[in-house]
Amino acid sequence: METNVNVALAEFRKAMGMSQPQFAEWLNKKLNRRYDRNRISKMESGAEAVPAAVRLLTQRPAVFERTVVVAVANQKGGVGKTTTAVNLGYALAASGHETLIVDMDSQANATIHLGQNPLRLDEAQRTIYHVMLRRQPLADVVVAVSDSAPLFLAPSSLSLAAAETELIAEPGSTQILAEKLKSLGGRFRFVVIDCAPQLGQLTMNALGAADYVLVPTQTAALSMMGIPQLLSTIDKIQDRVNPGLSVFGILPTMFDSRTSQDKESLEELHALYGERYRIFPEVGQATIYPRSAAAGRITLEVSPDTRGMEIYVELAKSLIDTVAREAADAT
Repeated sequence: METNVNVALAEFRKAMGMSQPQFAEWLNKKLNRRYDRNRISKMESGAEAVPAAVRLLTQRPAVFERTVVVAVANQKGGVGKTTTAVNLGYALAASGHETLIVDMDSQANATIHLGQNPLRLDEAQRTIYHVMLRRQPLADVVVAVSDSAPLFLAPSSLSLAAAETELIAEPGSTQILAEKLKSLGGRFRFVVIDCAPQLGQLTMNALGAADYVLVPTQTAALSMMGIPQLLSTIDKIQDRVNPGLSVFGILPTMFDSRTSQDKESLEELHALYGERYRIFPEVGQATIYPRSAAAGRITLEVSPDTRGMEIYVELAKSLIDTVAREAADAT
């Protein structure tokens, strides 16, 4: 796969009509780096991996028409759902596709991670709760959250906690989010939903609206115990509500290669689910993830060379390629 990336980089440079020194200068201006002709030559030949930031800047966006909705779900909390949703969303946006992150968790972790104030948004009635249950148009709550990519957010707040009980009384309650997303009229190419850490009404809405589910799981026994229940719920949603829903894959997170427990859990994950589902390369532990969240910054945007960021870039590329391929097959 890496060879294809190196070749694509060389093809991009040639299409731009640049020599390797000119291309290095162009990248340096765009990314604030210090590449030279020698580094470009190594990247193009395969002697050196292409950094995530360079991949994002130089890959061409695929062309397809429909809005694609991805739910990032696991009823176990603390497994990296928000980190995954935010960085995957940014990678999709940086690839040239307008992307909306929908925060469906009353803890508002994605909202805070993206530099927004849930209390002020709640006071202004501009959250996903007011969209779901107070007839606020979804387009009216969407806010831009990046200066470098077309990334947007439908924010959450503590008010969303009330939605779990209020939605039960609503007719067709599991389809409300799907209807609200349709009201955007195809404005976004991708929608990434950061789900709540339980299989309640909010997560059911996310699964009812989604085309794909991405399941992050910490490489620890307790975190993996919830996967069978989630997969069973997805099967029921497919049968009763959303036949187009499919599992995009499982993403191991917070992996520590130094511990035998993590290694054994990763092996067990592959043994239990590897034949039926795609299991992506594991994302390791890094202190920069919680620091970025606390600072309201996207790790992939501010520190794209951080170890593990290349996995989110590959996730985005894999999703884009999958959708483009399915669109071509349908045509």
